[in-house]
Amino acid sequence: MTAEDQVFLSGLVAAFLPVTGRTAGLRNEAAAIDPRTRYELERVTAPTLVVHARDDGINPFEFGEYAARNIAGAELMALPGGGHLLLGHTAEVRERVNAFLRLHAPSGN
Repeated sequence: MTAEDQVFLSGLVAAFLPVTGRTAGLRNEAAAIDPRTRYELERVTAPTLVVHARDDGINPFEFGEYAARNIAGAELMALPGGGHLLLGHTAEVRERVNAFLRLHAPSGN
């Protein structure tokens, strides 16, 4: 793990504690990853960049591929590894997201 990833992970763990303060958020997250949940992705009209690691142990990579296929014009940034937290890819994800946002920013911004 890079030093940047270690700082990120330490901050993430600290933000989760105490977990009792995140009960509603955890319920929401559980509902969002429920494989029975269906979303009307074809109704999404906003520019979309799907960032997903092939070795995500929480949300299978196929979910990211599905989202990218079913959201009109979506782009998929497929990472070879990094797990659910995309560890080891911070710089390249940040660069790609910034480029995506610049490309899709409303004119005049």
